Amino acid sequence: CKGLIGHTLGGAGGLEAVASVLSLENQTAFPHAGATEPGQDCPISLTPEGGLELPRGAVVLSNSFAFGGNNCALIFGAFEEGQPHV
Repeated sequence: CKGLIGHTLGGAGGLEAVASVLSLENQTAFPHAGATEPGQDCPISLTPEGGLELPRGAVVLSNSFAFGGNNCALIFGAFEEGQPHV
């Protein structure tokens, strides 16, 4: 998210939460902004341009780590009628 809009300080976590929910609604993992190939010293998988389709029942983890130990982790998932929820 920061690669697209910059760092919004206290609002960054809120914007990432909105992006996480939009990702689930669209069943798409959004592409990495400004990164198409991983570095040689960091062999990770990047989401390609155009995104990736998320599987049914996917969840999204949104982490926010701030100065002074103000940390938060949110997990979003789609609610399905008749399924247990925690």
